[in-house]
Amino acid sequence: MGGQLSRLRAVDRLVAVAALALALFMFALTWFGESIEGTLPGSSVGPGSSFTGWEAFRNSRWVWLLTILVALVSVVARTAAWRLPNWLKPGSVVALLGAVSALLVGYRILHHPTASAGFGGFHASFGIRIGIWLGFAAALAIAAGGYLQLREETTEKPAPAEAPTPAFTGLTVSDEQAKQDAP
Repeated sequence: MGGQLSRLRAVDRLVAVAALALALFMFALTWFGESIEGTLPGSSVGPGSSFTGWEAFRNSRWVWLLTILVALVSVVARTAAWRLPNWLKPGSVVALLGAVSALLVGYRILHHPTASAGFGGFHASFGIRIGIWLGFAAALAIAAGGYLQLREETTEKPAPAEAPTPAFTGLTVSDEQAKQDAP
């Protein structure tokens, strides 16, 4: 795997790592949760609950999953030099999905439920956790990587066509006749 990763262009590495990071952050880290500290007189309080990005957002998670898959497929397509239609630029799709994903996560950051309460030695709070911030950074990295992929795709020049070799007709021209025909 290390050898395969080193053959990737820097832009494709950025997109691949950001997509894998978004998947990790979405499935493994807490995006929202509650924390409860302390005790109330005569009772003990158990641990709070938390939700990953996948668990917390039933609709947005499908956009994030699509973004991850498209980003990884774009890296494979560019590395394997798949022939795609001229109108289809994988970088543009990756940049668009990365931007939409970042906007969705950013919206969740700005408009999140939050609560905090304290009484004596007891404190409870509910709100966003580190996972959502890391997911936001990963989505932004996917969008930036898609933009850089698109720049590479639009500035790449196709390989020049070779000049056709003249066909042999079997006819020969004398040196004197060639000199007369030359301007």
